[in-house]
Order: sequence, then C-alpha cells, then structure tokens
Amino acid sequence: MVIDVNLDSTSDSETGKTTPSVVVTNDVYNEKVPVIQVVPITVWSAKKAQVTTYVEIHSSEAKGLSKKSIADCLQTRPIDRLTDW
Repeated sequence: MVIDVNLDSTSDSETGKTTPSVVVTNDVYNEKVPVIQVVPITVWSAKKAQVTTYVEIHSSEAKGLSKKSIADCLQTRPIDRLTDW
C-alpha cells in the first residue's frame, strides 16, 4: 500500500516533507500496533536505479503513483499510523 506520510521531523541526512511511502508491515501487525514501518518513495533516476538499496516502482493508478519512482530502502522509518498520515 502507498500512503502519503509526513516525514518533516528528520535530521539532515533523512528524507523530509510529506512524501508517498510504501507500508512494509503487514495488515495484522498494523491493526494491533500504533507504529508502522514505511519506506519513502522518491523520483526515479538512472543513477538511483543502479543502487541496490533502491527498488524501482512503475507508475500506476492502483499504486497511487503518476510516474516511475524509487523506494529508498535505506530510509525505512517507523511512523505513528494515527497521526503521521
């Protein structure tokens, strides 16, 4: 599932602002725990596509993405599912 997440409370090396993110915890966990894990999505580039910690995501309406993107797996973040999205 792709959701928009507020990642404003970050340090300089972390992804910030409200950004689409992939929820990587499963639905059973998400129903029981108020904190979920997300991976921020960023704009695709040929350079990023060569890095093994980035995962390409092709655009689709079902995913909520209008253009080819990259999930930045080094920036996995816990968020409060009740307030951050």
